Amino acid sequence: MADRLPNESRVVIDKGVDLGKQGTVKSSKLTYQVLVDGRDKLKPYADTSLHAYVPPTTPPNTPPRFDGSATRGFGPWDAIQDGAHDQQFGNSQITIEDGKFRFYVNDRSASNGPRAELGLWGCVREGTTDYIGDILTVPSDPNQRVGWVEKNHDLIQFGHPGHDAPPFRLNIIKRGSGPAILVLLQGDAHALVLGELDNLYDLRIPLTFRVKWSRGDDGEIQTWMAGHDMGTLYGPTLHPTRGGETGSMKSGQYGESDGNVTFWDGMKIGPTYESVQR
Repeated sequence: MADRLPNESRVVIDKGVDLGKQGTVKSSKLTYQVLVDGRDKLKPYADTSLHAYVPPTTPPNTPPRFDGSATRGFGPWDAIQDGAHDQQFGNSQITIEDGKFRFYVNDRSASNGPRAELGLWGCVREGTTDYIGDILTVPSDPNQRVGWVEKNHDLIQFGHPGHDAPPFRLNIIKRGSGPAILVLLQGDAHALVLGELDNLYDLRIPLTFRVKWSRGDDGEIQTWMAGHDMGTLYGPTLHPTRGGETGSMKSGQYGESDGNVTFWDGMKIGPTYESVQR
């Protein structure tokens, strides 16, 4: 993907956004960008205000159906894919530090693609709707020092093991001098850009997704960042022809890297927005 996406429209929000307990965005502006392929799969907001999530008056006390929090260790996960466990994944490592998963990749030529990922197989099913929650940290050290290579890096993938092109991805990519985070649907056909450049460094960024799983055009991905509704993408959220009615998930960092590090608190999947929060 090029440094600047084609057919991109931009709305700049002129206010700071609280990104969790550790601080606010360093800039007073948050950039909200949309890539549309001409089929109007996205319904952008007409105004320039962020839409904060308003919880119900009496939130249901419902636990998540999957809790992959780092505080629970590696046990809930089906697979650990890094160089420490399998040399085909190159020079990469997944560790737990301060209650978070640390994903480190320093490789450009691993035989099965440079990666440090946790996997969960058969965790979603067509015709259902899930909420997915996690907290991302992109540390300035070492990322500002080593930079980001000119290539996509997947942070979350929902797809089918053994098949390319997962339909739903959370992606980090170099834009200008630093990273930007994108929600991607069906390759690069539909993209929602959540933030870019120094806005992302050294902040705990809570992300929540509501996903309607479908192999058809009625699929949906709604995204909240720090409780603010960033928009909804529409289209197949499971591959139309591969993998059948179920889908799998990977979380971590995939793609060529010169020593980039990302942190995740550990993914939760549940039936309500509240069930996947911390």
